[in-house]
Amino acid sequence: FANEVTTVDEAKKYYPLFGLGANVALIFSGQYVRFVSAMRANLPPGVDPWGVSLKYLMGAVVASGGCLISLFSYMQRKVMTDPNCVDQEKQAAKKKKKKVKMGLRDSAKFLMSSSYIRDLAMLVISYGMCINLVEVSWKSKLKAAYPDPNAYSAFMGNFSSATGSVTLLMMLLGRKIFK
Repeated sequence: FANEVTTVDEAKKYYPLFGLGANVALIFSGQYVRFVSAMRANLPPGVDPWGVSLKYLMGAVVASGGCLISLFSYMQRKVMTDPNCVDQEKQAAKKKKKKVKMGLRDSAKFLMSSSYIRDLAMLVISYGMCINLVEVSWKSKLKAAYPDPNAYSAFMGNFSSATGSVTLLMMLLGRKIFK
């Protein structure tokens, strides 16, 4: 959606805001996981703590999804049709533009002919492999350090919040450093 409503000129201004919003959400989601973990610890005997926490976490996911769908629908109905917000001529030109349909083989040839896309693909594949290797050993050490599921979940909530906070701080500092 961001690419549909944000021009290349506006991207410098709005994409960092999208990143800031994502990291603020990471901070709050980590605290919510911590809250649910603490709530699980205080449940009476005979109640399935994992089931209760799963219901709360999935309820939050469904509620967030509902809010996002509502916001998207509002944006499509009110903002995208408002001439003060979106250049209607550019929107019409985007819709008229025909896409070239390529088969799998043609697509692979096209992608492999671009050194930029090849390098980008190599970067993504390497990143995925490194993350998998590090994450497996890291999570096995965490399981040993936090054998109780509540403690593990609380740690992961704190870790998510810390990751979001540090990333948010670095994004804000990065703007000042690179200016």
